Amino acid sequence: MRSLLTNVLEKFDCKKHILLVYDDTARAEKIEFEFIKLGLLNGESCIFLVDHEKKIKLTKNRMKQDGIDVKFYESKNLLHIYQTPQLDKDPDGILGGFKKFIEKIFSESTGPYRIVGRIISNISNEFGMSVQMVIEKNTHAVFDELDGSVLCLYDVSEISETNRNNVIDKLCKSHHMIIDIRDNKETVRYLPNII
Repeated sequence: MRSLLTNVLEKFDCKKHILLVYDDTARAEKIEFEFIKLGLLNGESCIFLVDHEKKIKLTKNRMKQDGIDVKFYESKNLLHIYQTPQLDKDPDGILGGFKKFIEKIFSESTGPYRIVGRIISNISNEFGMSVQMVIEKNTHAVFDELDGSVLCLYDVSEISETNRNNVIDKLCKSHHMIIDIRDNKETVRYLPNII
């Protein structure tokens, strides 16, 4: 069964900064992997970010189960799975650490790119979310320089319930496309100046 994302990305230019907001991790994973599959089939460098080293092997196994030939695409230097660094411990600060990490992952592959994930793993507190928001704004500000697409992942259970709607509204302003799969619905929205 084709997802809404597959239909949308095949219909429009896929070089977008995409926000995925979800309440069902299994459905979100299907979209994440479809996004990666489309990139791999197009010969794009696909980068998948995880927050713990132990999730690298788990992610590879789940990709295999979903029909992605992980070994083949890794051998072609098209699939990369990285653990995001603990930026709060970087001697150059959070944004300096972010810049180093991005330079590292881009140096190990060639564009066009497809990136899935989020840099700050703990967004349940105000500090983590505020840092992630800065990263989103910085990424969006230079997005035209990036040769590819980014799918940013936000499980609503990780966002403070009291601030949730406000946070999601702010995140929407730093993305071209919003995919919202909550409450058993699947919707896609665009910022007005995109299409």
